[in-house]
Amino acid sequence: MIMVFGSGWAGYYAPGQEQLMRRPGELLRARGWRVVSIDYEEGTGVLQNVLDAVGTKLTRKTGAGPLCIYGESSGAQLALVAASRLRSIDCVIGVATPTDLATGRREAPPAIPRSGASPNVSGASSARRPRRWQPGTRSRWRR
Repeated sequence: MIMVFGSGWAGYYAPGQEQLMRRPGELLRARGWRVVSIDYEEGTGVLQNVLDAVGTKLTRKTGAGPLCIYGESSGAQLALVAASRLRSIDCVIGVATPTDLATGRREAPPAIPRSGASPNVSGASSARRPRRWQPGTRSRWRR
């Protein structure tokens, strides 16, 4: 299981990566999975960093089991994209996966920190100002 941490596409974040290796990493290891975590750098090369790291792990594949990639939040989005480009990946587990980045960025409450890297990952423009979120209002993330 290749683990991709979520950091808002902001790059290496040791506490987040350590937490991911504890949970669900320890649970996966207890069930017989080989678990490795990969890093990525901040900026426009985020996706390429993940593809390169996953490619390196693919060349070292051990065992006959499936090769899966797990990610949370931005790490899950990167895991999905990596799996769509690398046919050797057998499965993806994504938790809280942002899949519509342009809409999410446009409609996110201003209180949610947004990395400057996300437009580079999604191709979304930052020209549109998001609506101000009010407590008690319904989310408009679905279409």
